[in-house]
Amino acid sequence: MDIGMIGAAFAAGLLSFFSPCVLPLLPVYIGLLTTDAGNQELGMVRRAANTVAFVLGISTTFLILGLGAGSIGKMLSNSYVAIVCGIIIIFFGLYLAGLLKIPFLTQEKRMDTSKLNTSTVLGAFLLGLGFSFGWTPCIGPILGTVLAMAAQQGTALAGAGLTLVYSLGMCIPFLVITLASNLLLAKVRKLNKYMPIIQRVGGILIAVMGLWMVVTAGQNLMASNAASSAASNATATQSATAGSDASSGPDEEVDAWRHIEFETLEGEKVTIADYEGKPVYIELWGSWCPQCMSNMDAFIALADKHNTAGDVQILSMAFPSLYGEMDKAEFIEWCNEQGYEFPILMDETGALVDYFGVAGFPTSIFVDADGNVQMVRAGVVAEDELEGLLSTLAGM
Repeated sequence: MDIGMIGAAFAAGLLSFFSPCVLPLLPVYIGLLTTDAGNQELGMVRRAANTVAFVLGISTTFLILGLGAGSIGKMLSNSYVAIVCGIIIIFFGLYLAGLLKIPFLTQEKRMDTSKLNTSTVLGAFLLGLGFSFGWTPCIGPILGTVLAMAAQQGTALAGAGLTLVYSLGMCIPFLVITLASNLLLAKVRKLNKYMPIIQRVGGILIAVMGLWMVVTAGQNLMASNAASSAASNATATQSATAGSDASSGPDEEVDAWRHIEFETLEGEKVTIADYEGKPVYIELWGSWCPQCMSNMDAFIALADKHNTAGDVQILSMAFPSLYGEMDKAEFIEWCNEQGYEFPILMDETGALVDYFGVAGFPTSIFVDADGNVQMVRAGVVAEDELEGLLSTLAGM
């Protein structure tokens, strides 16, 4: 999850707070949450506790939704889904900006809070739950945007993390204003007249975010199609060569990929055969690939764990100047700026992509200790499943 995505989710939370049907109702919610209890000191303690409970109630719903969106994204993580999500976000943005009418988003359901004892922590928590389920005309499109972003993170945990950031953006102003209501509420009310402008600007920014997702996913598809085309051409060339060269035995062809020379960031020439005697896991990736980058922290932890233990050699393979990647010098400089210390090999010819017919990144290649390819897997592999596959590989 990159910093831009985190910032966008936080900004979306702020936009939800300042939406036209949340901000005007602040006095009502603050009145429900700030019931004192006999003396001023105890009243402030209760106010703080109730406000925190209210915020937790809001956050609980958003976290559950984020877990669900991230889980779905894990199953459907590809550029086509990213394009669909981007288009949905564009529609939400245009709706918020007042440039598009979507009738079902104007339907509103609210929880009846008249029977809740909001002077208790439990009552404040339930009030927060009710708040997070309602107000669909205002927070629905914005929350839908964040959930679409969460679905692109590739894991349930990452999806929940993004909605947590969104929740913080929405809840921090609640905390500040509720705890200092007497001082700030009057100032916040003055923002009511600017609500149409805030909503219009926010909607346009959301639409631009959706457009960015569509363009990025389109670039990923173009790069994947280029890789697939190159693989098809290479397969045809190999077939023609095999038919005309009887001296090339099948074993030599199968084993040839292990002797292709790659280069490390430090300029050292290596081949996969150099790791003979130990199982090898290779992840093919690109710095432009959202799924690759969102999974980078998990891959770094995986490489550190297994390369330290020595049970499986974890390698990554990048392709400077190919498939949408930056050129070699820029890529090396970028990796150094990121502080990457895990093994990164560079394939400047696309030989590995051609050989295995790779159609997109990330792609995983599992090789046993004898140099036999056991599996080629496209897409992000869930952490638990990946550990199981590596354990099986190490036991071969």
